[in-house]
Amino acid sequence: MKNEISEQPLFTHLSLFNILEAFLAGTTDSFLVLDQEGNVVMLNEHFNDFAKYATGQPLEQHQAFIPYISSAEGLKILSDAIANAYNDGATNKFSFSITCNQKRWYDAEIHPLKANETVIGLGIGIFETTKRRESEEAVKRSEALFKALVQNSSDIFILSDRYFQLGYVSDAVKTILGYDPGALSGTNGFNLVHTDDRESFAAWIAQLIEKPAIALPIEFRAKNNIGGWRYMEAHGQNMLQDKQVDSIVINCRDIHASKVADQALLQAEQRLTLLLNNTKESFILLNNRLRVVAYNRAAQEHSPYFLGAELRSDVSFSELVGQSEKDEYLQVFENVLQGRERERFTSYTDEAGNLHIYQHTFRSLDLQGAKGVFITSTDITEKRKAELALKENEERFRTLIEYSFDAILIIDTVGNIQYASPSIQNLLGYEPEEVVGRNGFEFIWHEDIPGVQAKLASIVQNVDETYADYRSTTSFGGLKWIEAKGKNMFHNPYINGILLSLRDISDRKKLEEEQSELTDELVKYNKDLQQFSFITSHNLRAPVANLMSLLSLYNNDNTADPFNAELMPKFRECADQLNDTLNDLINVLVIRSKAGADIEFVRFDDMVELVKRNVGALLREANGTIETDFTSVEGLSYNKVHMESIFLNLLTNAIKYSDPSRPLKVEVRSEDVEGWVTLYFTDNGIGIDLERYSDRIFGLYQRFNASKDGKGLGLYMIKSQVMASGGKIEVQSKPGEGTTFIVSFRKRD
Repeated sequence: MKNEISEQPLFTHLSLFNILEAFLAGTTDSFLVLDQEGNVVMLNEHFNDFAKYATGQPLEQHQAFIPYISSAEGLKILSDAIANAYNDGATNKFSFSITCNQKRWYDAEIHPLKANETVIGLGIGIFETTKRRESEEAVKRSEALFKALVQNSSDIFILSDRYFQLGYVSDAVKTILGYDPGALSGTNGFNLVHTDDRESFAAWIAQLIEKPAIALPIEFRAKNNIGGWRYMEAHGQNMLQDKQVDSIVINCRDIHASKVADQALLQAEQRLTLLLNNTKESFILLNNRLRVVAYNRAAQEHSPYFLGAELRSDVSFSELVGQSEKDEYLQVFENVLQGRERERFTSYTDEAGNLHIYQHTFRSLDLQGAKGVFITSTDITEKRKAELALKENEERFRTLIEYSFDAILIIDTVGNIQYASPSIQNLLGYEPEEVVGRNGFEFIWHEDIPGVQAKLASIVQNVDETYADYRSTTSFGGLKWIEAKGKNMFHNPYINGILLSLRDISDRKKLEEEQSELTDELVKYNKDLQQFSFITSHNLRAPVANLMSLLSLYNNDNTADPFNAELMPKFRECADQLNDTLNDLINVLVIRSKAGADIEFVRFDDMVELVKRNVGALLREANGTIETDFTSVEGLSYNKVHMESIFLNLLTNAIKYSDPSRPLKVEVRSEDVEGWVTLYFTDNGIGIDLERYSDRIFGLYQRFNASKDGKGLGLYMIKSQVMASGGKIEVQSKPGEGTTFIVSFRKRD
C-alpha cells in the first residue's frame, strides 16, 4: 500500500505539481513551501489569506519569507521555529496566536525537506484553531458557572439509582449531617433514613419510579454523623429515562427547627469531562469516472472510520462505500460535477466502542480540462463531543435550577442583573428575561434600598459571604420579605460578578413581627394589671379605713347614744364610696372577660348618629360639628356595645374639652392598613400636654383638667375594650391645637 501520491497512467496528463496544487487549493488550511534560502516556492490561497491577515501585505512567489514576517506582531515564534528547522533539520509543532482586529489561534507544523540528509527546503502548515478554543472556553465557562452555583447552595443534592443507592451527594451533607460526601457515594441511602420512616420512604421511591413525569415531596428523619436525627424535606423526580441524567434527582433541605425550612439552592458536582483534540483533514482526489487518483496520509489513516473498504489508488469510490450509501453518494457527485459544493456527515464506532464523526466536503476540480472531485474529510468527533457535553451540562444545570427552592442572580457592582434563574418566576412572578438587564434595586422596597446598598458595597470589597434581609416588590402586587446571600465571584472569570441566592422569608418575618407584638402586648397587659392592682388596693383602702374609724367611734354599749345618729350619714357616705369603687372595678373586669362576646357587623355611620342623638345638646352648646369619612372602611365585625362605648367616650371627651375660643370641629375617618382597620378621632380642642401626662393618659382614675367633671375612667375603659379584642390605641396631641386618638382593630376573617 502506498502512503504517498500514487503514480497512475493519469499522471501522464498531470504533473506532481498539478496534484499538489489541487491538494493545496482544496484544503481549508494554510500551506507554504520554502526553498533552501527561505524563499517562497509554493503557497495556497489560504496561506496568502493568513499572511495578509498577519502582516497586512500579500505574500508573493519567490519572496523571502522571514523578512516578510519579521515586522508582524506575534509571528516571532514562527520565525524562530523556521530558523531552528533549517539548523537542526527536525520537525517542529507548536501553537501561537495573532491579534489584529480580533484574536486568532493557530497550530503550526514545520517539516524539513531533505536530500541526502541536507535540508533543501521547508513545508509549513498553518491550521486555525480559534473556533475550537472558543468552544473549549464556552465549555469551561459553563462548567464554572454550574460549579459555582452548586457550591454556593445550602441544600443537599442527591443522585441515586432506583434502589436508592447513592451515586452523588453534594457537599452540603457535611454541613447539615456532618458526613463526608465521598464516604456516602456508593452506599445505600436507606441506612440514613429513620427506621420508622423507611416504609413511607420506600413507597415514595416507588412512586417516583412509577410516575417519572411528576415531582413528589416527602418529609423524613435523617441520621447525622453523631447518631442524632434531623427532620428533612425532600423533593424528587425520576429522571432515569433521561440518558443525560440517568438518576433519581433528589433535593433535600433541613427543616428540623420547625419542619418548615428555608429554601435552598440544589447542589451538585460537575461530573462531566470534555475531550477535545486537534482535528486533521483527509484529502481524496477522484477523476471524472469517480476513481481514486490520489490521497494523503491522513486519508489513509482515517478512511476506516468513514469508508467501508481499504483506501487505495485507482479503485472506484463506489467500491469503498456500503451498498446502502451508493445512491446517496451518486447524487452528491452528480451535484458536485455540475459545480455545486456539497457536504455530508458520517459516523463510525470502532472495536473499542469509540465513536468517530466526520464532516465531508465535496468540491468540483478541474484536472487539465477534465472534471474531478476533491473530497475533504474533517474529524469533528471532539467538536461534537464538546457540543453534546455542553448541552448535557446545560441540561443538568437547568434541572438543578428548576428544582431549586431559591432563585439565583448574578449582578455587577452597581446591581445590574446579568443572569436570573427560572426560580425567579416562583419567587417574584417575573420571567428571567424580564429582569435580566435591569437594575436589582428596581425590585427593592424604597425604604430598604440604603441598607441593601451598604451590603452590596461590603460584598464588592471582600469575598466573604454576606446576608441581607429586605422587602421586594412582585409582579402580582404586594411585598415579599427576601433573604439574600451574596458572594463576590469577580475573581472567577467565568462568573465575573456577584452571585446572589434569594429566598422567601415572608412567613418567618410575619411570625417574628407577631411574636414582637405579642411580647409588647403582654408587657403592657402586665403593666396594666400591676396598675389595676395598685389602684384597686388604694381606692378600696380609703373607704374601708373610714368605715373602721367610724366603727371605732360608734357606741356599741348604748346604741341610743345621740352621737351614733350623727355617725350614720358618715357610714352611708363611706358605703356609697366603696360601692362606686367596686362597681367601677367590676365594670373593668367585665370588659376584660367579654372581649369576644356578641360579635356583629357595626357600621361606623350608625355609631356617630347614635352619639349625636345622645349628646346633641352638648354639641350645639359647643357650636360644634362632626365630619366623617368612612369610604375606605364602612364598618367592622365587633361587639356593638363596646363600639358604642368607644365612640361615645371619645366624641364626648372631644365636646367636653373643646376650646371656647373657637367653634368645635371633630373629624372621624377610617383606613384599611395592612390587616388593620384604623379609626382616627381628631378635634381642635384644648389638647393634652403629653410631655407631662403621656404615661398616665390611659390610666385608671386619671384626670388632667380639674375644671371638668369626671372620674377618670373613660380612656381606661376604652383602652381595656380595645386591647381585650387584640387592638391598640394611640394619642397625638398638643396643648392649644387639638387631639387625635388613633384606634386600630385587627381584621376578622
